Amino acid sequence: MARDGLVELDAEVGEAQLSSLRPGQAAMVTLPDGRAVSGTVRMVSPRIDATSRLGKARFDSRWIPACARAASDAPPSAPPVGR
Repeated sequence: MARDGLVELDAEVGEAQLSSLRPGQAAMVTLPDGRAVSGTVRMVSPRIDATSRLGKARFDSRWIPACARAASDAPPSAPPVGR
């Protein structure tokens, strides 16, 4: 989700790492493609999945996905990205 120049990233975090995260803390998030982006912890869920031992956290980042950059660089008459 993008809002006010920020991208909100939802992440699954291992139980041990989740307990050390605090809202407002700077963090690095590794994306599925292996790239790392910097951000700020926005929310840490207190729930841990019993099977996977993963919890959820949300991060705000100024990272802009390539598809958003392509759309913002396109002239007004260009077709929407992905069509």
